[in-house]
Amino acid sequence: MHLKQISACAAIVTAAAGAASGQTISQAVNYDWDYQGEETFLTIAQFDDMGGTRELTGVRLSVDGTYSFSFVFHNADSNALPAFAYDPSPTVGANLNPLNASLFLGPIAQDTQKLESVDLTANDGVADSGPDQQFYAVDGTLIGTVDIGAGSFGEFVGNGSLLFEYSSFPLVNLPKGWFAGINFDTHVHSGVFTVEYDYVTVPAPMSAGLLGVGVLALTRRRR
Repeated sequence: MHLKQISACAAIVTAAAGAASGQTISQAVNYDWDYQGEETFLTIAQFDDMGGTRELTGVRLSVDGTYSFSFVFHNADSNALPAFAYDPSPTVGANLNPLNASLFLGPIAQDTQKLESVDLTANDGVADSGPDQQFYAVDGTLIGTVDIGAGSFGEFVGNGSLLFEYSSFPLVNLPKGWFAGINFDTHVHSGVFTVEYDYVTVPAPMSAGLLGVGVLALTRRRR
């Protein structure tokens, strides 16, 4: 008889645990930023645990966008710069820096453009003209996702919002010992940022009450 009562209590626990179900909340933020004329910030809503009835199990941040920029690469040295001696191909990254949270995020996405180098003459001392410089225009895409570690979930739980600073800048490889400069004419990014919260529902208080009734019944039976 005791075994039957224990099994009944176990069944109640199992039923309560089985009430949890996995779900996902997704929010998308469109962006269209001109780096020449505005600040670049992203605001996302935190995950509301509804008074402890929902438990966060996963956080993903993703970007799906395009970028375009143009720049002038110019030789600032007194000697000519041959095409084989340098690589102007820029690597562009999409980075998020949390401003009101103590977590670290690496680049969400990056893209490398293969550009052709050209022979540059010695610096002629004149800005924005002459054979000592080359103009480049670049268009590309930034697509990627970063998963937030469980240790940082707490930063995303609340009733407020998180503010991120978006940064993206091309990196160009320069030859060692040479002086060169890069002047950007345009730098624009547009697309969609998405944050996804995975969560499970926590068993309702009524289930705990039923479990208490089962335990009480077991106690009385043993008496």
